Amino acid sequence: MLYYVQNSVTGMLLLVILLYFFLKQQGRLGKEGRYFLALWATNFALLACELCIDILGISAPTASLAPFVAVVTAIFYTL
Repeated sequence: MLYYVQNSVTGMLLLVILLYFFLKQQGRLGKEGRYFLALWATNFALLACELCIDILGISAPTASLAPFVAVVTAIFYTL
């Protein structure tokens, strides 16, 4: 379980660093910059959803959280 959490957190950290350097270099955002930010946000959301699924589904698999895990999983597959 720890392996999956480490992967998600490492990916999110790398994306934050990438965003920092991207925004540091950009003056005004053009079309390509907006596409990059959209792809960045989608990847970050995927990693966040995967982290939620791993934490809620593996460490605390209770029946009361099942609907929430199902919704997060649906969002994950939609993204």
